Amino acid sequence: MMRFLKLTTTAIATPNSYLSQGVVYTNYTFETTLDKETLTKIAAHLPVLIRVPDLKSGDRDMVEKKYFKAITGGAKYILAN
Repeated sequence: MMRFLKLTTTAIATPNSYLSQGVVYTNYTFETTLDKETLTKIAAHLPVLIRVPDLKSGDRDMVEKKYFKAITGGAKYILAN
């Protein structure tokens, strides 16, 4: 059974741009509020897909496992501390 968590932002995501080797890169940070129940779900199950907004395509799917491990590990750390 597949479960979904839909998180909503709590603040406007403003761009953070920087210059590296003559190329301008821009990223965004999305803030959300997580309750203990949601954190417990994130800590217990490794994600298989993360979908984030993308200015060009509407949505972008992140499928790299390094992100999933970091998110699950972060949720476990928050719950333990």
